[in-house]
Amino acid sequence: MLSIENVSISYKAKKEKYIVIDDLSLRINKGEALIILGPSGCGKSTLINALAGTIHVDSGIINFIVNDKNESLNPKKHKIGIIPQNFGLLPWKTVRENCMLPIKIRNKNVDIKENSIEIIDKIYNSLGIINLLDRFPKELSGGQAQRVAIARAFIQKPDLLLMDEPFSALDEITREEARELFLKIWKLNQTSTILVTHSIEEALYLGNRIIVMGKHMGEFKYEMENSYFGKMHPDDSNYYHIKKILREKLM
Repeated sequence: MLSIENVSISYKAKKEKYIVIDDLSLRINKGEALIILGPSGCGKSTLINALAGTIHVDSGIINFIVNDKNESLNPKKHKIGIIPQNFGLLPWKTVRENCMLPIKIRNKNVDIKENSIEIIDKIYNSLGIINLLDRFPKELSGGQAQRVAIARAFIQKPDLLLMDEPFSALDEITREEARELFLKIWKLNQTSTILVTHSIEEALYLGNRIIVMGKHMGEFKYEMENSYFGKMHPDDSNYYHIKKILREKLM
C-alpha cells in the first residue's frame, strides 16, 4: 500500500513561491488501479513526479507499506515503473535495450535467468513487439513506441506503476488499441498503479477507483469506486450519468 500524508509541493519562479499541492493525503491499496482525473495545471503531473522521486516535497510523508513494513518511498529501493506521455525512450538504444534499461540500472551485472527470459518474451509477444526488438525509437510508429514503453514498465515487475497522460499523444484508434493492450498486461500483474489523465472515458475504462482533482492546490473534489473498470464502450444510461457527473466535477 502507498500512503501519502499531508504532502505539500511548491516551486519558485522569479523569487516567488508557488504552491502546487497543499496538504494532500491519499492511500492506494495493493493491486489497485487508481485514476486521478483533472484539468491541466491542477497538480497531477507534479504528484507523479514527486512519487517518482524527480522532485522533492516541501513537507509531508510518502510511505510504501509491504508486508506490514512501513518504509519511505525510495526509487533506489522500490521498483517504480513509469510510463510518461512522451514514452521516454532513449533514441540511441534499441527497443530491446530500452526495455531492459530499468533492470540494468538497478543491477549493472544482472544475469537474466531463463525463466525470466520466458516471462519477458511473453510480454513482448503479448504487446506485439517481438519483431521490433532491434529497431531504434525513430523507426517506430507512435503506437509501437507506446507498446515498448508499456513493456519496459512491466518487465521490471514494479512495486508501483506511475502513468502520466500515457496515451494522449496517440490518435484515437491507436489510443484505444494501446489502452486495451495495457489493460491486458496489467490484469496479469495487477501492479499498484496511479494513472493521471484528463479523459473521462479513459478514467472509466482503466481505473477501479477514480479521484477528481480540482484546480486549487491539488484539492480532491470527488471520489468514486468504478464498476465500469475494463468495460469498453458500455451502453447503458447509468454509464452516461456517471460521465455527466465526472464532467461536472471537472468544471
